Amino acid sequence: MAKLVLTLGPKVGWAVHHEDKATKIKSGCYTFKSFEDEDKNLTYERFYLYLKELIYSHNPIDVIYYQESHDGEYTLYRKCIEYILLTCEENGIDSCKIKTKESIYHTLKIKDFDKIRIMDSIKAKDYKPEGLAEACAITTALYVSTNSWNKDNYIIDMLI
Repeated sequence: MAKLVLTLGPKVGWAVHHEDKATKIKSGCYTFKSFEDEDKNLTYERFYLYLKELIYSHNPIDVIYYQESHDGEYTLYRKCIEYILLTCEENGIDSCKIKTKESIYHTLKIKDFDKIRIMDSIKAKDYKPEGLAEACAITTALYVSTNSWNKDNYIIDMLI
């Protein structure tokens, strides 16, 4: 079973964990870029294509966990979720919204959203995130992959 975690915002962090493989979590970052005189919908379409490529390159993905960034724009967040849910529906993948702070607290034991401590803690686990969005995605992938994680306590809602 493979899990894809997305941290949403102007930079989308992603992390993939394959439970049946003894490999480290693979991760990366997607940055929303708008070109001059471009329709905003094209920006979101590029995210949709990127998401489909992520799923294809890490196939099979069984569930996508997504969490909003603390500094994400509402419209950006809403549009990302629309494309996540569309992609899940098209590919028969479950989706689940998860709280950011719980995953950081339970995985790294950091109570506040201290960006420096989050980055340092993930780097201490031998990961090299580009930035905070990717670090949060890795943290959440570690979190949902542990046996101690109880989805009934930490999921905001389950969407199938």
